[in-house]
Amino acid sequence: MPLFRFKVADKTGIISETVIEGESQGDAVRRLKVRRLTPVDFLGEGEGQSSNKNVFKRSKVNAIMFTDRLVPLLDAGIPLEKSLAIIEDTMDDEESAKFIRDMRQGLHEGRKFSQLISDRNNVFPRIYENVVAVGEEAGALPIVLGQMRDYLNEKKEMRNFIIGASIYPAVIGFVSFSVVLFLLGFIVPKFATVFNDGKRVPEGVTALLLNISYAVQNYWYIIFAVMALLIIVPIYMFRSEKYSDLLDRILIRIPIIGKIVVISNIATLVKTMSVMIKSGVHLLQAVQISARVIPNFVIRDSIASVASRLRQGERLSHALAQSKYLPKMVIKMLAVGEETGGIEEMMERVGGQYDKELKVKIKALLSIFEPLVIVILGGIIGFIVVTMFLAISDAMEM
Repeated sequence: MPLFRFKVADKTGIISETVIEGESQGDAVRRLKVRRLTPVDFLGEGEGQSSNKNVFKRSKVNAIMFTDRLVPLLDAGIPLEKSLAIIEDTMDDEESAKFIRDMRQGLHEGRKFSQLISDRNNVFPRIYENVVAVGEEAGALPIVLGQMRDYLNEKKEMRNFIIGASIYPAVIGFVSFSVVLFLLGFIVPKFATVFNDGKRVPEGVTALLLNISYAVQNYWYIIFAVMALLIIVPIYMFRSEKYSDLLDRILIRIPIIGKIVVISNIATLVKTMSVMIKSGVHLLQAVQISARVIPNFVIRDSIASVASRLRQGERLSHALAQSKYLPKMVIKMLAVGEETGGIEEMMERVGGQYDKELKVKIKALLSIFEPLVIVILGGIIGFIVVTMFLAISDAMEM
């Protein structure tokens, strides 16, 4: 499909450029409205700088690696262009070197570093561009990038924790599923020969078990296709803007998972605002940008009015209190931060506290999963063994 370039405004009124696919210009406008973006001006067809055509192709350069290499060089007083040249020389592959080389070329053309970051939004998160822009204006680029490095590394640590904590339960679940399939596909059919050699027709649960075994043995590819769909469909829904809102609504209503989603999103909100304010971003702009970073649509929508309330002179804690998803403790702590003039430090503390709580909740959820799988597996195996033993005993008595 062709690409169409638009100047758009989001809910908070922030103007930006974007590129979107569509069968026609009208179809592209409809897709923008689905994303809750308001078209301001049509800029023509073409890829543009912010094209998302490679959304599934990830660059070998990532924001964390780039920032980790850049910050020490800037701290040492090396100019930005020279720092990028050093990073380019240390890249292990041509694709990564070209990525840095293109950024250096942009600097030679007189473009701002923040603009170069914005053009590469598939590599750098939204917050990165705004923090860099403030650092350029204040002449404190090494300082704000140092704060950004800490922020990105904390997010990476949390992501690694979730992945690491999920590996063992995932292996347990896979092994359990494989054992059940093995029993139904190879062991149970061998016991079925007892009935084939005799004259008795299996009845009740024995017949049900043999039918399931027959289905596993002869239609195993359908079972694996269904399992693959159960994995692929949620991933597609997460990535598809058409279904992501629906999925967000569902997740936030699930008892334990919903609590984890809320904690995760609140931590993201307050830590992002903390980094922005520390970097010198105005409070109103920090709130607008931080709200856009929140992954869950329901929570993001619940604080959509915060920016307008701040414009009317309301305090941040009062404006955020309108959202039912922000706990009273968070509001109270932010209020104290406002009174003491240390709102960014208080946000950082709240974010750290919720990161710890998130880890506890995830551990609790995964600790429930392991014994649950063992109990279910034991029940299924016990059912299979007892059913076949009783059926064979009855057959031998005849």
